[in-house]
Amino acid sequence: MGTIGGSALSRDARGVSADTLQQANEQIFAAVLGLQPWTDALGAAAKTFRASSAMIVCAAPEIGPGSFAYSWNTREDMMRPFLDHYHKVDPFVEPGRRRMGSDRRAAAVDQLLIDPQDYVRTEFYNDFARHTGGRHICVFEDHDLAFGPPGSFVRLGFYRAANEPAFDQTELAMITELMHSVPPLMALAEKNFASLAAGRGALALLEGQSAASLILDAHYGILHITARARHLVLEAELAGLADGNVSLKPSFKKDIGWRKVGPSFPHARLIVPSPRMGPVFVELRFVPDHAHAFVGRKGARYAMKLRALEQEAPELPCQLITTHYGLRDQEALLLPFLLRGLTPIEAATRLRISEATAKRHAVTLYRKLAVRDQAGLVALLYGQFGPSW
Repeated sequence: MGTIGGSALSRDARGVSADTLQQANEQIFAAVLGLQPWTDALGAAAKTFRASSAMIVCAAPEIGPGSFAYSWNTREDMMRPFLDHYHKVDPFVEPGRRRMGSDRRAAAVDQLLIDPQDYVRTEFYNDFARHTGGRHICVFEDHDLAFGPPGSFVRLGFYRAANEPAFDQTELAMITELMHSVPPLMALAEKNFASLAAGRGALALLEGQSAASLILDAHYGILHITARARHLVLEAELAGLADGNVSLKPSFKKDIGWRKVGPSFPHARLIVPSPRMGPVFVELRFVPDHAHAFVGRKGARYAMKLRALEQEAPELPCQLITTHYGLRDQEALLLPFLLRGLTPIEAATRLRISEATAKRHAVTLYRKLAVRDQAGLVALLYGQFGPSW
């Protein structure tokens, strides 16, 4: 880790002080504790340094200074070019077997996986480098298979556009201090989570998988803490399932709530009752071991178990809730999907309405019930109308 590209040139450091570092630290701490999504925290922390936040996906081994795969600042842009690329590729094959897409981003990623040196000469990389001027600094690095092909890693960082001055020595020192504080904080967050009754119960769902670990998902901003609900993401790496000739068919994928995250992984989202904390959202993600993760009878049985767990989630009396809060027809139709953990966009597909309409009705619902977001909606309604656990 450290600076990526560019050099630390002296400049006017007005407004950059110990207070700046404190403000940035507060944002990062809030994300570590689950009080806000990583995307929001990085954006706010970057602003204290008059910079923009970025997430960079790199392929292993280390590809050297300045080699960014892509940068984004909005949820809609996240996971590109990997989403653009991997949606065109069978997700169960090794990264070495790929199709070259016409999209220059996909072509650039192909080149990155083949030869990092050639990657920095691609049209995509040069265009990106021109817009950012090489003024980058890495804040945090995490090796996570969810963010690319096996061996890749994700970097969270700050950058300035080409027409902005580079980070000076004071800023570099402050950002480096911020960078060093993140890994131990994340380790502390994992330890605290594992000590909770709800955390132990969620981990137990993975049936003692040794590779189970808590991850903070910057893409979905899923780790939220509210009075009675937590959104948690659990990663389960299932390997060595090539012991039979049964593989997961599209029907299985549909049954367990197939979703595309990074490269395409199947998900199962379920609500786990907790006596102390109310409903706990748990999202289980299969991380394929190259071509073998979904081959074999064990893989099929595991998928069916996840499906059964999903169906055990308690149902709330939506008609009673609709009457109690005076919900309109479209809001009432959307409500059950939100309570099951689907996003408004996913619900739009089920209801055959536009994404914009679903988002608008979701916002109206949150406003009517005086909650901030979907986590707050679930927490409120399970607290009022859910069973006593």
